[in-house]
Amino acid sequence: MQPFYFGRPDKSLFGIYHPPSGERTRNCGIVICHPIGREYILGYRALRQLAYQLTRAGFAVLRFDYYGCGDSPGDALEGSITQWINDIETAIAEIKSCGKLSRICLIGARLGATLSVVVGTQHADLEAIVLWDPVVDGKHYLDNLIGQHQEWLDERPTSMQLSEPNKEILGFPITQALEEDLQQLNVLNVKIRPARHALTLETDKTHYGLQLSDHLRATGANSEYQHISTPRVWLRERRGDNVVVPAQILRAIVGWVSRNTT
Repeated sequence: MQPFYFGRPDKSLFGIYHPPSGERTRNCGIVICHPIGREYILGYRALRQLAYQLTRAGFAVLRFDYYGCGDSPGDALEGSITQWINDIETAIAEIKSCGKLSRICLIGARLGATLSVVVGTQHADLEAIVLWDPVVDGKHYLDNLIGQHQEWLDERPTSMQLSEPNKEILGFPITQALEEDLQQLNVLNVKIRPARHALTLETDKTHYGLQLSDHLRATGANSEYQHISTPRVWLRERRGDNVVVPAQILRAIVGWVSRNTT
């Protein structure tokens, strides 16, 4: 495991490179695209364990923080859909360089999955893409976050919301520009195949996930859908849910990627 900074000097990104550690080394690098905000924190341990298991299967893996998020430089208020898409592009170039790899798979969780689809439509050469509990409709996603935040506020005697023009959602600021971008984001509108192979994996079966899988198949991708019922690590539904690593899901992702990137 090698932590380092990469990318443009004025907008560098913090990353952790995991070299392959198994008996077999594969010619496909994997970039893990995290969620944002509170979902990033709750899902961090699961995605770190996913990276470890992928290296055991022979893959080189890069985890990274978007600009203005996590341990990357920049202010949280500088985050935007366009910036984060550019960050994924930068991460793809970096892992290709680190591992001298010609093929790439993106594994995205929540909003990271959504951004992965958009990046895939711009690349046209991704080998595979895994979408774990993807955000399909940005407006629906934003409404849910606002609802969770309001429930949190209702349990407290005073409001801790930031004043306009910037809002706070579950402890993380959201600018008006980012809110507008999310309102317009819907991956069912993509027309170009994002990758040769696609897996949509949901822990809570929804019509959005099934629609997305069917839509990706219509773009020409070899698209699969899996529903594995486990606690959603992105939500603290019960105390301790977020510290339970969803082993069944991790095995499913590693197995699927291993079969579809040979």
